[in-house]
Amino acid sequence: MTLFAALRYKALVAGSLTLSACGSPEPPTSSKAELADAMRPHIVLVIADDLGFGDLARAGRPEHIPALLELAERGVRLEQFHTFPLCTPSRAALMTGRSPLRDGLAWSPLRPWSELGLDPARETLPEVLRAAGYHTALLGKWHLGHTFARHHPNNHGFDHFYGFLTGAVDYFSHESRDGGRDWQRNGTTVQESGYVTRLLSHEAERLIAEHDFAQPLFLMLSYSAPHRPMQAPPETLAKMAEMPKAADRVYTSMLAELDQGIERVRSALELAGVTSNTLWVFLSDNGAALQLGGSNGELKGGKSAVTQGGLRVPAFVHWPGQIEGGRSSASFQVMQDIAPTLASFAGAHFTQAIDGRDLHAEWLGQKSANYEVPATAFVAHNEQRGQMALIYWPWKLIRRIDRAGGNVREQLFRIDEDPTESTNLIRENEGRAQELRALLAEWVALDPQGLGLEKLPNWEGSAPETWKAPAAWAEAIR
Repeated sequence: MTLFAALRYKALVAGSLTLSACGSPEPPTSSKAELADAMRPHIVLVIADDLGFGDLARAGRPEHIPALLELAERGVRLEQFHTFPLCTPSRAALMTGRSPLRDGLAWSPLRPWSELGLDPARETLPEVLRAAGYHTALLGKWHLGHTFARHHPNNHGFDHFYGFLTGAVDYFSHESRDGGRDWQRNGTTVQESGYVTRLLSHEAERLIAEHDFAQPLFLMLSYSAPHRPMQAPPETLAKMAEMPKAADRVYTSMLAELDQGIERVRSALELAGVTSNTLWVFLSDNGAALQLGGSNGELKGGKSAVTQGGLRVPAFVHWPGQIEGGRSSASFQVMQDIAPTLASFAGAHFTQAIDGRDLHAEWLGQKSANYEVPATAFVAHNEQRGQMALIYWPWKLIRRIDRAGGNVREQLFRIDEDPTESTNLIRENEGRAQELRALLAEWVALDPQGLGLEKLPNWEGSAPETWKAPAAWAEAIR
């Protein structure tokens, strides 16, 4: 039990227990197990897909996302929250508390023809929470393995799964972008109509309405918005008619639909009477895809890049009455910190070794925002080049390797003073660069493919000639 949980237990006992005939404190109406559950928050973890650092503050959009802005304003804004630059590695880190380099999932998203997935022997956040008594549910995107049943959400700790296994689906037809219906509930394909964001929010409402909150709830809402395909309901698009650019109208409509979904979930929790004991965590899995209308503000680059626009994303936490809101945290935080932190709030812990740190005291305002943090490596690649970066706060080394010729380029930044990565400091700080280069080499060498600073993974960006999408992904498992 954490110190925070112990203090809450003491307060509960002091406020509600009476003395028995022999002088021992006993609960008048609640069992000790119920009191223990009352100490632990219900957890709602919301993941936006490709939401950029500048999206929530972009001019012309705030009036369309009131629920998000209100939760962020009342909570703690994590101003230096970093993810990995692509969907699969970020979600792997979120689930395991480990660097995705350790599990061979760091360099690119899982392609529809891939047979890779999250190792079934790997301990995950939902498994840890379920062992601690939580009911666990994932609604939305998975993208951590689809070919084999052992890689699926229900085999990684989720009691309930509703959504899709691959990287993206059509918002109306629910077809994978590479073909085949990818829409299921607990392993069975669901034939239903509706806009994906609304369907996920409706499932969350239903789950909350039916849940017995004597048992703590972990609800992971993994929205696909604003990931492509860029689609929105006509009636929502009509409300954005004043925007001159079609791309802006669609993008803002997708965010507005996401915001309305969050408001529906919040209302459902209020109706259930558990608002005051619900911890909200909101984040994006990586930076915005700039070509699709997203904004990373002043940050350089975007999705699939190891520059700050690909790594630094909007994130906030909110727990009314427990986490003092209306403030921001400037400490460097990373996606793999989420799992041990939420486990700590739940009075649970990982039994396997992890890389993430327990930041629950930081979120509660009980810890300095400037403590030293370990180095974190970020990687990505495509058919032209590989990208690597290492952040050892506040320093950041970026290393790029061209596949043709092997030309190497490096840059060094102080991202606390230079968030836009505009001044390369590598010439005057070669000693510092060498230190980060050595740390980066250690991280990259952990990849099961046996890579190093000079060797890149094979690029598998195109489907094999013999590959064909299944008619329904839920029924195509092996």
